[in-house]
Amino acid sequence: MAQVNKQAIAAAFGRAASQYEQHAFLQQQSADALLTMLAGRQFASVLDAGCGPGRMSRYWRERGSEVTALDLSLPMLLQARDRKAAHHYLLADIEAIPYVSGVFDLAWSNLAVQWCGDLRGALSEFVPGCTAWRHRGVYHVVPGISAGTTSGMAGRR
Repeated sequence: MAQVNKQAIAAAFGRAASQYEQHAFLQQQSADALLTMLAGRQFASVLDAGCGPGRMSRYWRERGSEVTALDLSLPMLLQARDRKAAHHYLLADIEAIPYVSGVFDLAWSNLAVQWCGDLRGALSEFVPGCTAWRHRGVYHVVPGISAGTTSGMAGRR
């Protein structure tokens, strides 16, 4: 498990919050690619984990979802709130989401989990009791499968 300085990460993103969207080309491309995988599906409730200034929170809200925007950086969360991007705002760490399983229909996170010290744990935090693995560079979270069952898949590319 990698050691990650969450305070330094939050501070760095906080300093960039007011200009973040102007330079978020990679984040926009990644979000578009993730959205194509969802093929236009709708979700009643969405957790936007690592919401930044709220671009994707607003996307989900405009499509009728009840959105909770979560970020480690208060200035980022305030940007999202000022833009009325979500219904609820939560200053928290992806590795310690303060909700019980089954609260959200979709846990959305776009280019945020790389800041976690324990990636598998963070992904499993989205859906407690699930196992996460990587296949062809994409991480998947699957309910009801024990870690032993997926041992042949872990780390695959």
